[in-house]
Amino acid sequence: MTPDSGPTTKIKLRQAAFWRRLDQMGITVELTPDQEDMKLDGATTGLQEKHIEWMRSHKAELLSDLKERAAALSALYLLIDNALVWKDLEDIIARSLDLYSTGCLSRGDVEKIAIACSTRSKSIPCSWDNVSLKRLADAHGRKLMINSRLLEETICLTSDADAPPKDNQGRIVYTAAELAHINGISADKLRSIHSVKRQFDAEIISTTDEPLPESQKEAAK
Repeated sequence: MTPDSGPTTKIKLRQAAFWRRLDQMGITVELTPDQEDMKLDGATTGLQEKHIEWMRSHKAELLSDLKERAAALSALYLLIDNALVWKDLEDIIARSLDLYSTGCLSRGDVEKIAIACSTRSKSIPCSWDNVSLKRLADAHGRKLMINSRLLEETICLTSDADAPPKDNQGRIVYTAAELAHINGISADKLRSIHSVKRQFDAEIISTTDEPLPESQKEAAK
């Protein structure tokens, strides 16, 4: 299986060098609850008056940066919530380190991300081989390309409810709702449903335990 990378967390701050410097000094900066001001914590005694004055004169840019940082952090936590295997978590930690290196996250933020990933790892399987269709169907913002031996072709699995029946390369697409319908059905029935889906660019809206009618089987050939 090849997973989609999920929501982007790449951002570009106006004052990235300033945030890196503050982090090196052990100073953390957060938005106030109303997001209209910022508050500093840590070794603030290291800040000189000229630094305080510079922050006042660049307040609008700094507030904008803080909101961008908060959005990036929220996106990472969303990725953690939607992680299905350990590799997802490894990628999230790598993203957080990249954001830290560019001043977009603080050291404390990265540590919190690492702790959240460690906690999440205890409730998900280590590899894609152990991820069920039901679990994928419950995920959000995911897309997987699968080379199916059963169907003898590459198919796309996505949690996007509005995804078209085929992608731009002609591969059959299964949405989360469709995965929930076909979860646990027999191999023969899945092949028959897949053939009908391909033939008619169809969407699966329900399944039964009975085999497909002969007329549908013939139409799918």
